[in-house]
Amino acid sequence: IAQEQVAERTGQAETLFACLIARPRPAPPAAKPEPTFDQARLDTIEGWLFPEAIDLTARLVRWQHGMGVAGGVLELGVYMGKYLGLLASLSQGTGMPVVGVDAYTNRVGEQHAQADRDFARDTAVANIVGMAPAGPPPTLLVAFTADVDAPTLRALSPGGYSFISVDAAHVMEDVGRDLLLVEALMGEHTIVAADDAFSAPLPGVSEALFRHFIGQPDRLMAPVAWAGNKLFLCHRARHPATLAHLHRLIDDADAPGYLQKTRVVRQHNRDVAFTPMLFGYEMIGFSWT
Repeated sequence: IAQEQVAERTGQAETLFACLIARPRPAPPAAKPEPTFDQARLDTIEGWLFPEAIDLTARLVRWQHGMGVAGGVLELGVYMGKYLGLLASLSQGTGMPVVGVDAYTNRVGEQHAQADRDFARDTAVANIVGMAPAGPPPTLLVAFTADVDAPTLRALSPGGYSFISVDAAHVMEDVGRDLLLVEALMGEHTIVAADDAFSAPLPGVSEALFRHFIGQPDRLMAPVAWAGNKLFLCHRARHPATLAHLHRLIDDADAPGYLQKTRVVRQHNRDVAFTPMLFGYEMIGFSWT
């Protein structure tokens, strides 16, 4: 090839390369903001919710969102909407449904008068909306959980549920029935929080859990952590990944106090070759702050 042709082609290549460099490139997609919540507003809602449960719930939901997991949030036993409001706030960026069920009883098995039930429902809905103003309006069914079946709840969140809270009646038979309902709604990435697990004043919850798991190897749920009076469970297929993520949280040098205390306990367990197990699964019992 003549030197003139080589020079011409070289010049063309250099021009093309310069054009490619100068061509404007699309900006990278903006990082999605981490799900958050208004602690001050949450504190104004009547109910019982420990700081450790709040923090671990938020960390688990953020982990789900980071993996692209999207689904509705469901609570069996809403009361004034404190925990469901937290879940709604953390999930409002997804636009997924927020669903609750509560019978609003004044004693076991007996509902309040209609006017009182309406007031309680409206108050809970207002609290949830206040926590998640950018999210969809919540659906709150005023009913006993025994009267609500899985098809009804699936229809309210066709995309499934990413997080389910069990906190309705604390009688063994009722909790056992609620756990079966949750099993029917479980997806592979669903996380479940069972309130008052192993709480001495409410032994029916613990008995229901024992009855649900012992001798039942086909259960989909697997316990993975206990924190702030709640037992956290995941799909058994996701147990190794969920447990590994929790260990990473504990390893974080900037972790809050309860995680740092848990790190000390974990190291002691490792020093003596002890692994905490529940129903055949390794789990982490998080310390109190």
